[in-house]
This record gives sequence, structure tokens and C-alpha cells, in this order.
Amino acid sequence: MSKLLETNISRKQISDDLVVFTAHDAEYILEPNVPFRAEAFALIVVETGELQVQSNLKNYTLLPQSILIVLPDSLNELKYQSEDLNFICLAFQKRYIEKLGLIMSSSEAVLMFSKDVQHHFQLSAMDHADIVYGISVLARKINMNRETPFYDELVKSTFLSVTYQVASIFFTQLPVLNVQLSRKEEIASKFLGLLAEKFRQERSVSYYANVLAITTRHLSQVLKEVTGKTAGELIDELVIQEARVLLSQSSINVAAAAQILQFSNQSFFGKYFKQHTGYSPSEYRSLSRTTLNPPF
Repeated sequence: MSKLLETNISRKQISDDLVVFTAHDAEYILEPNVPFRAEAFALIVVETGELQVQSNLKNYTLLPQSILIVLPDSLNELKYQSEDLNFICLAFQKRYIEKLGLIMSSSEAVLMFSKDVQHHFQLSAMDHADIVYGISVLARKINMNRETPFYDELVKSTFLSVTYQVASIFFTQLPVLNVQLSRKEEIASKFLGLLAEKFRQERSVSYYANVLAITTRHLSQVLKEVTGKTAGELIDELVIQEARVLLSQSSINVAAAAQILQFSNQSFFGKYFKQHTGYSPSEYRSLSRTTLNPPF
């Protein structure tokens, strides 16, 4: 294990805008197979072990020296973590980087934070060590006495250093990340991106096929080949994931969840949910293990 992480960094944060935590903290705030919607950007850097996550139905396997950039409003779920997993995570709200005046051209910002770009990549040993060190230093800065002279400036400058470093690596690796996709992979990627944006309003396969200018049969055949699931199965999976997220929140009742997901009525929503989970929405609420806020 890296000496940098042996210091056992505990969860450090400044209000809700900026937080650093490790796999040790995640044991208490992130449960396997319980979906959550991200409320912030997150940089997850794996040190040891293996982490498997799903983000907007795309599956990622994070191994040592890999990084994943999670985007706000993405629907995520922890699928697997090895016993020797250790990672460090930096999460921050969009308003925090806007407040700092992060200098990045509009085209660079759109590209780096676009849903259509690959955000999972391997780091060189040197880049990995630098980023882990930078985030570790940031955690220590956050933990200083807030009456320390130039406290805000020290935290902000360290955060910017880490962020620019990740951005530099991202744009260096971009040509490698954006390898030429096959026609079928391109269709699948476009479908998943469109689905993540429209699944609350549109649950018919024909809608997505029409937007992609292909037949419903061809769309499902392509998705089955690329993802192992048909278009209908992927639509249902994302809707049910979102429903589980909503029903796990005490502030949202069954009727409100049905309305948010734009079902015609609560009864139809209940039948749909039970068909796919085996539980009624009310039963799921009472059985839900999710009692903590999203980790980021």
C-alpha cells in the first residue's frame, strides 16, 4: 500500500462543496448494489485492489493506477469491490469551481465534462503518484484550523493544482481514449447517452430508434450484441434504478416518485415496479437499506 494512504485520511470536507475521502470511509457511505444519483463531480483514483461501478448503465472496472471521473446527475451503482481495495476520491460541486474561476476554455470544459467522452483511463506510475499525493495534501489542508492565515487560499490553490493536473493528463490521453468505434458501438454509445437524458420522459424503444434513424429491431439487435441487453431491457433497468433512488429518500413518497418518472398514475407505476423488482414501491421503501446521503 502506498505510504501516502497509510496515513488513513478520514473524510474531510468544506461544507458540501468540496470533500475528500478514501475506501475506508466509503464502507460507511457507499453500499453495494444500491443506486444513487451523483450530486457533484468526483475523481476516484484506485491505489490497490479492484472496484467495479456502473454509471448511466456503462460498466467500468477500476484497477490500480486507474482514474474515473464521475459527472453530476449521473446514475451510479457500486457492483463489486475487492477486499484489498483502496482508493482516494475528490468530490466537488460545480459551484465550487465556478467560484474559483477555473480557467479553461469553453471547448475544453465541454469536452472534459461531456457525457460523450470516455472518463476512465489508466495513469502512469508517476502521474498516479502525483495525483494521489496532491489529493492527500488537499485533505490535510482542509483539516487545518480554519483560523489559519490564508486557509481558503491554501485549500483553493491545492485544489486547482490537482484539477489542472488531471485535466492535463485527460487531454494528453484524449486521442487514445477516443479510439475509433465500430458502427454498432457508436449506436450503442449514442443510445446510452440519449437514454440517460430522456428516460424519465420516454420509455418506448421506437422513440430512441427514430432519433437514431434506425429501426427498433436493428437497435435492439445492436444493443444485444454490444451490451448483452435489448433496448427495452436497458430502458427498464435505468427507470428502475432511478425509482429505487427516489424511493430510498424519505422526503419522496410513492406518488411523488411516480410523478417524477412521469407515469400516468401511481397504480401503473406500482405494477411496473413490482414486475421488475418483485416488490411493491411501499415494500421496497420499508426494506431499503439506503439510509445515507450519496457519497458525492
